[in-house]
Amino acid sequence: MLVHSVDFFRLDANRKLAPDRRSVLGQFMTPPATARLMASMFEAKDKELTLLDAGAGVGSLTAAFVSEICNRKKKPESIHATAYEIDSELCGYLVSTFEQCKKTCESSGVAFDCEAASASFMGK
Repeated sequence: MLVHSVDFFRLDANRKLAPDRRSVLGQFMTPPATARLMASMFEAKDKELTLLDAGAGVGSLTAAFVSEICNRKKKPESIHATAYEIDSELCGYLVSTFEQCKKTCESSGVAFDCEAASASFMGK
């Protein structure tokens, strides 16, 4: 459910962002199947997990990771996610994704905390 919800953000952002700007920034919004595949590759055996999502976009990879980990039998005690995104237009989506990740973790008994950083690039 989390990954599908965040995919709405991806589709909405793709619709709003100018193609030439996306090209200059090298933006590729990861589709759900790819994000889930990548998330399934993590072993994640520690009690505390730290995730760095560089070039986070709307947070598709973070959401897939959280969803994957929270659906496993053996869950960590906590997940800390750090996301970096250079396009400030995507930060609102990223905040919403983190809110949904936190709810997913809470319902699975996993603590979740996060931080996001944005850098202005080439103006708006």
